[in-house]
Amino acid sequence: MDYNLGCSGFVYGLALADGLIRSGAARRVLLITAETYSKYIDPTDRSLRTIFGDGAAATLIEASAEPSLGSFVFGTDGRGADTLMATKGGARPQADAIRPRKRKRWPSSLYMDGPELVKFTLEVVPPLVNRLLVASGWDRDDVDLYLMHQATSFMLDHLRDRLHLDEERLPIALQDYGNTVSSTIPLLIHDLRATGRLRPGKQSLQIGFGVGFSWAGCAWTETWQARQSRGVESAVGSKAA
Repeated sequence: MDYNLGCSGFVYGLALADGLIRSGAARRVLLITAETYSKYIDPTDRSLRTIFGDGAAATLIEASAEPSLGSFVFGTDGRGADTLMATKGGARPQADAIRPRKRKRWPSSLYMDGPELVKFTLEVVPPLVNRLLVASGWDRDDVDLYLMHQATSFMLDHLRDRLHLDEERLPIALQDYGNTVSSTIPLLIHDLRATGRLRPGKQSLQIGFGVGFSWAGCAWTETWQARQSRGVESAVGSKAA
């Protein structure tokens, strides 16, 4: 099963896996997120080259007597489709699509309207957090960690200010990976587990937002226990029907 959703894709994937397990259609679902945005970025575009990174993660969601996934909230707004996109691609460019020397970017290269994305994020994410808290029956103080899509440090710093959160509760992990699109949240989870900041019993909100526009959030209680293995281990549980 394949789907294409970008920055909010991990949370949408969790919801899809959760639904398959709750319905009895599956007991284990392997969710793979993989992004290689470097192939879309014009090598002369220094603004985007400093933001994005290539990355992948594999997350195992399985039926459990102690489900860790709670409520989900979703939203889309197609009016933001042209704020982050490549206008052409997937085929050899025509002669008139070859970039002249003075043109700012290739038609097949990624374009991002940064100010518009920041505006969208600050308008959508705080209400999304509130809706998710209501759906989960949690108060703000019940949430140990706010696991946000790792878009840019600038954007996450503004979300910290808007939500009145400190660095401990809204962590940033862009320095090692950059913005890996749908893989930012599972990579963040891996790092928080490795450093002991994410332990069984910790409650968090996972929030994805971006391209489309699209956004999604889920409430999550950590139940995963470490065992010897390699790679990203973002195992989460879901209640089977």
